[in-house]
Amino acid sequence: MRTALVPGLRAYPQRGVAHTARARTPGLLLVDALLSNHAPFAQDFPGMEIVFSDMRGQVLASRLFLPHEYLDPPGLARAAMPPREPLSAHLEIVDPGEDATNYQLYLREIPPAAD
Repeated sequence: MRTALVPGLRAYPQRGVAHTARARTPGLLLVDALLSNHAPFAQDFPGMEIVFSDMRGQVLASRLFLPHEYLDPPGLARAAMPPREPLSAHLEIVDPGEDATNYQLYLREIPPAAD
C-alpha cells in the first residue's frame, strides 16, 4: 500500500495510513485510515481516493470519497481538520475481487462545493 499526495497539495501537509480487511458481510472490504494534519494550522479535510490494481499495475477500480463519507460522525467533515491531531477514517466498500492485489490511497484537494 502506498499513500501519496498530489503535487498541488505540497502546502497541504496531511498524511494517511490505510489498512484493509474483509468485512463480516461477504463481498465487502473495510478500509481504515489514520489521517494527520502536519501543518501548524487547521485546514479542510481532503478527499480520499482509493485505487485498486492487479499484479501488472492495471487499475481495476477507483473512487474518490468525500469527507462526509469516511468520517464518523459525518458531521465532523463540516469542521476544519485540526493540526497535529490524528483522526480515523472508515469505509466499507465493495470488494474489487481477487485480481485486485494492490491498492493505493491518495489524499486529494476537493473544491468546497463538492462536499
